[in-house]
Amino acid sequence: MPNGINCDGAYSVSDSLVVAGINADVSLGTNNWGYRLFSVADGKSLRTVGDFGVSVSTKTWNPIIRTMLGENSSIEIGGDFSLRQNEGGQMRFQLQSSGEVSSFKVAGNARLSYWSDIELGLGISRFEVGGVLSLSGGGNGATLNFLQQTEGGLFRSVDVKLGGLDCRNGKIQISSNEIVSQISLEFTNSVSSEYSGAIARGSGSPAAFNITMNASDAENGKQVLRFSSIEPYEYYSNADISNVTVERGELSLGMHSGMKGDLLQVSGAGAVFSATGLVTGEIGSARFSEAWLSAGKIRFDFSEAEGCDKIVFDGAMNVMGNFEFELNLSSADFGAWLEEAGLEYMDYTIVEFSETNVSAGELAEMLSMDGGIKAEILEDDFADGKLTLRLELAQVPEPAAFAAAMGAAVLIAAARRKRK
Repeated sequence: MPNGINCDGAYSVSDSLVVAGINADVSLGTNNWGYRLFSVADGKSLRTVGDFGVSVSTKTWNPIIRTMLGENSSIEIGGDFSLRQNEGGQMRFQLQSSGEVSSFKVAGNARLSYWSDIELGLGISRFEVGGVLSLSGGGNGATLNFLQQTEGGLFRSVDVKLGGLDCRNGKIQISSNEIVSQISLEFTNSVSSEYSGAIARGSGSPAAFNITMNASDAENGKQVLRFSSIEPYEYYSNADISNVTVERGELSLGMHSGMKGDLLQVSGAGAVFSATGLVTGEIGSARFSEAWLSAGKIRFDFSEAEGCDKIVFDGAMNVMGNFEFELNLSSADFGAWLEEAGLEYMDYTIVEFSETNVSAGELAEMLSMDGGIKAEILEDDFADGKLTLRLELAQVPEPAAFAAAMGAAVLIAAARRKRK
């Protein structure tokens, strides 16, 4: 790659091109804005069989590094994608489109890293990473910026598919855009990944923000999302989310107290949803307008000091099919809590709702827990829209009584054999 590139770009793909891999070492010029590294013409594609790596050096503080895609054009990377900045100030990488349909796809992992602030701007209609997208920035952290259009793209929906999102001290930002009506973020994890940070929306952005968990490996695929609040800044404020769907794998979602979602749908045999805290180890909470729970489970964690996870549905909690409410609590731990508190039982409210289509008895059949714990649904609370459980240790026979009962059973069986 040449040194001191200008805003017109270093490489322009005017015909479809397949290469073994790309390793670009770029030294930017003195212009503080708008460096276009790659551009792909309408209907054309740039494909690598292996990895695509870009290393950037710049003397300016806040350069914007762009890759431009035309109508029906694409960049497809057969291996990993990496972008790292070696010097200069903040790092900002934008994928832009001049048309309605364009895509950037990575078969492997994608990683952006720098010692200072970094930003990945998505101004295209489709972005896919088969592996994990890792954003690692110092300073104010890393920003994943949706709908960041500066090139006149006309797309009305954005589809993002990730095999995991790994980022600490992050910010998901939905830029102001009156054209785009929907953003779909789908996770296809085969491993466990975690995002922690804010989610913010620009003024004038009507786009729904939907999240789907559809793990490629139901047993090991897990995505943790911890959404904390921030003080409003510039034209942005704290954002809510729209529909959350869990079809396969586990989605663990933590919301700050002022945040909510629209619909929670758990609908797969290998699907698990859980609320989590904003900090690892904390009890979590989540709030939605309503729920459709048809297959899979919701898992609830418990804490001696904090109580338990809690989910609130402002509207209806619709439950059907083979659904499960799992209490993640061992009888050994619970017994120690009871002994420490001098109690025989403890009450926990795990769900609140305005209405539901099932009875307390039907919900009781959906509870799963350690065999050493017994749970009772409090009917009065249930009538008031609360799924409150009274937990106590299950009655386990004393060893002597158990042995006597077994002995009696053996004698009865022997007598029956003699009669035959």
